[in-house]
Amino acid sequence: MVAFFNQLSGINAILGFAPRIFGMTGVSESAELFNASLVTLVNLVFTLIGLRLIDKLGRRTLLYIGSFGYIASLGCGTHWIFAALLTLLFPIAVSAFSATTLFGFFAVMMFLHLLWVHFLVPETKGVSLEDMEERLKGR
Repeated sequence: MVAFFNQLSGINAILGFAPRIFGMTGVSESAELFNASLVTLVNLVFTLIGLRLIDKLGRRTLLYIGSFGYIASLGCGTHWIFAALLTLLFPIAVSAFSATTLFGFFAVMMFLHLLWVHFLVPETKGVSLEDMEERLKGR
């Protein structure tokens, strides 16, 4: 589910098509590339921060934060499938829907992610692997 919500947040579409997105705002071509580079750099910095904080704060806390800031990201087959689908479909969606509708969809997906984290993701901070296994068996 983490990978599902990660992809449907639109982050890979935003990163992959950042110059085009900035171009839609009317900035110059050089500003498109510069701003796209800044977005990618910010994503990298916060991913590295997230990796350092995951054991200190716990996965659930970072997933809460990630719902708002794309910090938490895990890789699996679902992640790559949705990444490929979004890369394929984003240019079509940009042509078919307004930016408000498209990014509104991504916002709704992040809200659903927030609900999923709140209600279904167990906290891992300070919990041993054995204790977590026992907790999950009881679900």
